[in-house]
Amino acid sequence: MKQSKVESLVEALVNTFIGFMITMIALPLVNYICGIKMNFIQASSSTVIFTIISILRGYIIRRFFNNLYTIKHWIINKVV
Repeated sequence: MKQSKVESLVEALVNTFIGFMITMIALPLVNYICGIKMNFIQASSSTVIFTIISILRGYIIRRFFNNLYTIKHWIINKVV
């Protein structure tokens, strides 16, 4: 089943939002264990930056595999 670009973006956003929430909860603990001192603004800023990167990564990977599916079926239909 082929996924539209909007559906790919929504999937990437939902997946990343869940990761964002997990990170916001886990980051203070990880920073404490590693001895990293960060205030809330610094921690939030770094999380937002990595969240944006994650959204782009998820969207690009989803579109790549979606197009790979299309190319594969195009080749099969031309050969058969």
